[in-house]
Amino acid sequence: MNRIWKALHEGGIRRASRVLANYLVDWLHDRRNCVRTGGLVPIETLIERWENCHDYFPTSSATFRYAMAKVRLKTDQEVFLDYGSGMGRVVLMAARYPFRRVIGVEISAVLNEVARKNLDRLAGRRRCDCVELWTSDAARFPVPDDVSVIFLYNPFHGDVLRQVLSNIRTSLDRLPRRIVMIFNNPVHFQKCAAEYDWIVEKHHFCVEHECVIYEAR
Repeated sequence: MNRIWKALHEGGIRRASRVLANYLVDWLHDRRNCVRTGGLVPIETLIERWENCHDYFPTSSATFRYAMAKVRLKTDQEVFLDYGSGMGRVVLMAARYPFRRVIGVEISAVLNEVARKNLDRLAGRRRCDCVELWTSDAARFPVPDDVSVIFLYNPFHGDVLRQVLSNIRTSLDRLPRRIVMIFNNPVHFQKCAAEYDWIVEKHHFCVEHECVIYEAR
């Protein structure tokens, strides 16, 4: 209910109604498919050291669909990477698109185990057969040189965020290409965005949170 009150305060009855409707759609999807992707999980209950890391809370399916409509995949060779993949909701949604590979990176082994079970239960509904779930500190995860779409729902800030951006740039330097970066709730990136002139804003919208789509070149 905190989500509804926050949406009501920030965007009025229209946004609050939209957030409630999106919540119900995602809750019913989980119930119907016997998966678990929803709910808030405090980061301190998941890992011993959580500096710069944030709680788990999933992106709504409405937000993801809207973002992907803006991304417009160009080929069937695109590779998707979700930082802070949690219980796997975004990974599962991405696997319904014609990606060649979908990757989830999550620091919590507990959440990643839930994501694997969810992935198994929805195996028959995927267009992408190659889905990888890695239990790793995002700062230490080397960005594969075929990644072309990156999703972040405010999973971390500070030194972790800066190292992740450095890792993305390193991959770009090795293999120059277009990378689309979707920031759902980009509040922490926006504080330092001026330092990254190679990341350019392309689209901006709001479903529940502000969401910005960038291109990194």
